[in-house]
Amino acid sequence: GSAVPYTVTFQPTTGTLPGGTYLAVVELRSAGATNSPVGVQVTFTVPRLVTVTRKLTYWGDAGTTPVEAADPDVQSIELLQDDGAGGTRRVTAAPGAAGSGSWSTRFPAGPYWILATRATGGVLYVQTSADTVDLGTDVAGRSDVVRADLPTDATLDLLALEPWDSLNDSLSLVSYGAQAGVLLDAFTTPAVPLFDGEVDLFGFAFDWSTAVGPLLVPEDQLWITQLRYRQTANLEYRETTTFSSLTGLSMSSGTPVALTAPDAQFITGTGLLLLDWRRSQFEGALPASISDNPTAHAVTVSAVPARLEAPSPLVTGGVPLLLAVRGVTSEFDPDFSAGVLDYGTFLPAGWNAAFSASLALDVTRTAPGATSAAPGLRDHVFRNDAIAAAPNPVVPLVGGPLTPTLDGADALVARTGLTTTPTLAWAAPATGTATSYLVDLQQLVANGAATELRPVALFALDGTTLTIPTGLLERGGAYVAKLVARSNPADAGGGSPYRVGVPYGEAAYWTERFTTAP
Repeated sequence: GSAVPYTVTFQPTTGTLPGGTYLAVVELRSAGATNSPVGVQVTFTVPRLVTVTRKLTYWGDAGTTPVEAADPDVQSIELLQDDGAGGTRRVTAAPGAAGSGSWSTRFPAGPYWILATRATGGVLYVQTSADTVDLGTDVAGRSDVVRADLPTDATLDLLALEPWDSLNDSLSLVSYGAQAGVLLDAFTTPAVPLFDGEVDLFGFAFDWSTAVGPLLVPEDQLWITQLRYRQTANLEYRETTTFSSLTGLSMSSGTPVALTAPDAQFITGTGLLLLDWRRSQFEGALPASISDNPTAHAVTVSAVPARLEAPSPLVTGGVPLLLAVRGVTSEFDPDFSAGVLDYGTFLPAGWNAAFSASLALDVTRTAPGATSAAPGLRDHVFRNDAIAAAPNPVVPLVGGPLTPTLDGADALVARTGLTTTPTLAWAAPATGTATSYLVDLQQLVANGAATELRPVALFALDGTTLTIPTGLLERGGAYVAKLVARSNPADAGGGSPYRVGVPYGEAAYWTERFTTAP
């Protein structure tokens, strides 16, 4: 241009630079200027590429080769971040190819929340700073399990058992691939039709749909184990004495099926467990309880085909080797040492022995206007380990969060008149180190006399304070929140919040009911 002042406008050519801040100097030259050239420093910020995946990894009987599939329940992904001006930066991530289970977008550096919308109700919130976040989880069993929805007659034949003891023996039927299982004895429904001393079971007929549920396919292996009740001076437990298994079953809902198992085999291998059980520490990880459930405490040793490392599915639905419950101890001292317990082993190649210690206590939460409590609510603390790394003494891996509050008041006392954006806060556990926390927010709704639970949101975070976002709670609604402290070796700084492995531990309890102002 010939006239002054003259404006020069320039802009970058966008391409594929990685996220970050780039510096450059733009030179201005003029033939007649004494100070030519002039360097002008410019800054170009490229938002980072954030990628979020949500896949379910199913561990069937072939535990070394899990099957991975996108989770159809997750419908969309948004990223939320404080914009520094009192508002929220909110960006919707673009989905990848159909069935990929991935979403991505450009987003500024720093901490942010992932908001995942679910088709089945409720949302997921995950707090992280990572560029790549895996929201996937590992699931015991195969992906295509179908439950029987019609009466399905099953008839079991099993020969060569150890002579039956109707007071002390039970039969366990477990399929890891279908995550199906039931423990039957002379007092269950159905009852095992054997008399004392009998060794052959013929024509044991029962309804699979009500006793077990999930249907088996030919690749599933059904393990049938005989367990015998034992009692020492301070412990009651069951140990496996014989076992059998069968495959090749093609079950369909409503179609009778014959379970003709090979002859039972006696256990020949032996494992050892040193059980110095500090049950007081499990009880101390949860709020004070008046429960006197004799089976609230449990120690199990089970066989699983899944690997025992991180990540892997939680140790669930395995073939039982040892089930220990209810130490016979003084009411003033729940701790005791049972010494060394031996248990039978029959692990196939590729299977592993898993250890679990737990405490689970039923809790009662009722919706306004209902008379019966919500089903299935429990406070719990547990730890999972490989049997080779079973702890001595047996103590929790992590304790429960301490002194939970809602808007500054005790969250273990019923609250009314809260805002729709209350703040839940707690202190870190006194025992162990929590790698992350979960908050499971549920609404209590009266359906006649019954209380129903409706999922609102599941939060995964690493801090000890959570303000419930706007729009989740209704005015005049009743809610409870489960607060979970986790010790998880597979959670890499919020980059994989739902992947777990062993050792793994958590302690979780429900707040009392709280209601928002109408």
